[in-house]
Formats: sequence, structure tokens, C-alpha cells
Amino acid sequence: MVFELKGSLFKEEYKVQLKSLFSAALNKRGYLKFELLEIKEQLAELTINESEAEIVYEYFIKDSGRFALINQVLVCGGQVTSDLDAEKPILTPNDAVNLMMAPYEIWLENGRADRAFLLCVVDERLREDITVREESSSLHIDGKGGIGELKMSISENQRPLIERNKLFVLMDSDCKVPGELHPAARALKDTCELKNIHYHCLQRRMIENYLPTEYLVKELSNCLDLKTLLEKISVFNKLSFEQRSCFHFKKGFTNSANDQALYSDLSDGDRRLLNRGIGSDIARFYSDNALRIGISREIRKTESPKEAKEILKKIKLFMRVPA
Repeated sequence: MVFELKGSLFKEEYKVQLKSLFSAALNKRGYLKFELLEIKEQLAELTINESEAEIVYEYFIKDSGRFALINQVLVCGGQVTSDLDAEKPILTPNDAVNLMMAPYEIWLENGRADRAFLLCVVDERLREDITVREESSSLHIDGKGGIGELKMSISENQRPLIERNKLFVLMDSDCKVPGELHPAARALKDTCELKNIHYHCLQRRMIENYLPTEYLVKELSNCLDLKTLLEKISVFNKLSFEQRSCFHFKKGFTNSANDQALYSDLSDGDRRLLNRGIGSDIARFYSDNALRIGISREIRKTESPKEAKEILKKIKLFMRVPA
């Protein structure tokens, strides 16, 4: 994230905030963008170490030439209140410090399963980065308990300062047919766009629909205690891409959970086997130590490579700080 410091900020009255911003940037909490030659005299007057300021300056100059640093705010002196609705948010010095020190947040529908899915979708480098940031409390991943609760959490959020620059939302599409979001998913997507929140809406129905079932059939074929589950997964694996993308894993064909027309070509035997779904806990495979690496590889290389790259790119752009 980039904090662009305007010239009006380099005054004695903002000395404390400036020192905090430079200290945080030196510790790689974010980038500072400023014209070093123009403010050298002010740095000396404010007793901000020039060598350290040069290091911070180089962080931005070096990475801005290599990466797209789109997550940016302006920090201005004389700003009474922050303008969070501006095309590029304009922050008071105090709000800038608070935002720089605030952790990044990723909000999910389900904390445990969705987190495991997210770690399978991203590459190894970002997976390690996310884990390190969680351990240092510079990143919080929070499950909200469903799409309705996720929307409510955003609507009732009392920390608007983090929304545009330090919040990322991952949501299910809950689609019954390809390309048609469930109304609840559409409402959440619209809310994120209204509030300029970084987000990704899954193209498939839910995280279970991304399980590489051909890989699972091979890996679990010798597990006698999973015989019934394997039969269901094997039948599911024979469905078309569109059918696999939209099938409700938990409910199957009960309670009108699936679009009947989309599955009209299923044989009676296959329909009976999938009638009550495949299982409510199948998402556990995302966090299975024996399968996780293989599942991650299959999702990113075979099962859904384009979307996996899209999610990876969005999160990198959102969370980018100096390496």
C-alpha cells in the first residue's frame, strides 16, 4: 500500500505523525511516496534521519518500477477530516498513521474451510507470506458465518478507514446455473463495489466445486472407509464442467438446491447417487496434510488456472508492501 505524502505535511505540527509513518515504512508496513530532493531540508528540521528516509524512498522507487502499486492514498497537512470517498482517499496525518499500522484483513464466509481453500489457490510464495503475516498480526483472516453475515458485517462496519485499502472479501457465487449469481451474492458484490472494497466473487458455486475430483478419486481409491464417498465423487467427476461448477455439494437434488434442467441428462442411477449431495464436510480435503499440496497444484495448473491466477493477482495488488 502506498501513502503519498504532500509537501504541506512536512511541518513541525506533524512531526510525531511523520516520524511514525517513516518508522512504519522502514519496517515495511507500506510504501511512502515523496520527492526526496524537495524535502531534505525539512527532514533535518524535523530530526528525521535522512539515511533512513533514503531507504524508504528507494523502497517505493524500486518497486513502483517493477509492480503495479494501485492501492494508494494521499496524506495532507491541514486536512481536518479524511475524505474516504475521493477517487484516491485523502487522509489526515493521524488517520494515515492509524491506517499504516492497521492489519490487512481478509473476510470470508467460513473461517476454517475458506481459509484452507484460499491457501490452496495462491502460490507457495504468497501462501508463506500470508502465514507469516498472520503470525505477526499484520494480517487477520476472519470467517463471518455465511454470505448474509458477511454482507451484514460490511454494512455495519464501524471502521470505514480500512474498507478501501485494507479489506479484501472472498465470496461464493452460489450460482445454480453458470454466470448467474444468487441474489445474496449479487447484493454482497454490489455492496463491495459501492464501498470500493477489494473483492473476488467465485465463478463456481462454492469452494467445494473447485475440488479436483479426478485427483481425489486417484488418491482416495484405496481408502475402504470412503467407498460410498468415492462412488459419489466418481459420478460427479463425469459431469460436464458447467454441471460440476454449479452442483450443490451439501444438498444435492433435495429442496430444489440445483437447477433441474442443467442436469436433465443424468441417468436415474447417477441422479439417485447424487440426490442427497456428496457430503457436508468434503471441504476438509483442502486442509488435509496428505492431500493439500496436490490439491493446490491441481487447482492452479489443471482445474481452474485462470481464476487461480486472478485471485492471486488481486491479493498481491491489495497487500503489496516492500519485500
